[in-house]
Order: sequence, then structure tokens, then C-alpha cells
Amino acid sequence: MDALIAFRIKTDGGKLYMVGGIGKNGISRNLRVWELDNGGMWVEVERLPKLMCRKFMSVCYHNHEHVYRFWYHGMICVCCHTWLEVLYYKVSRRTWPGISRRRGKKKRMRRIKG
Repeated sequence: MDALIAFRIKTDGGKLYMVGGIGKNGISRNLRVWELDNGGMWVEVERLPKLMCRKFMSVCYHNHEHVYRFWYHGMICVCCHTWLEVLYYKVSRRTWPGISRRRGKKKRMRRIKG
């Protein structure tokens, strides 16, 4: 039986969001965002695009205890301790702009003449 695997996030504007997926045995194959409407019902507002979702779930799908979700300057951020990148969802635009690196920029390899 499918079950909801989600965590609630309260924004600084007072709205309540829920981020997670639907899956079996704690394993989800998608990532969704729901918003609590005025009537007290959870309404799905967005899903993580398939390509980004596949990349994220290949690293973090198996253990939701290691997936962190938090609110930061109008964005819902999702990261995993085994992955150096952060997914973020801009609430005002209702978009997933891309993936951001957590630990500095990627170092370029220099060719050594020899």
C-alpha cells in the first residue's frame, strides 16, 4: 500500500507547506510540494521535474531520515547529507530553478605541460 512520506515546512509568511513523496516501505520515487489552503485541505502545487527527481532519488530515495527540507528566503530547499547539491523551489514563481552546490564551486582541473 502506498503511503505519504512528507515533512511540513512553515514559511515566514505563515503559510504551511508539505514536501515529500508517495511510496512504499519509506521509498518514494517522486518529490512533491503541497500547500495548506484556507479550507484546511492539502493541495498539490508542484512536482519535481523527472530528470532532477531521478538524479536526486538515485542518491537519497532509500532513507528519508537523511533528507533535509527547510525554508530559506522564499524558497523550499531540499538536500541530502550524501549529496553535495541542494534542490530549491521558488514559492513565488512556483518553479524549480535548478540545482545549487552546497560546498563552494567545482574545482577545475588544470592541464600540466610536461
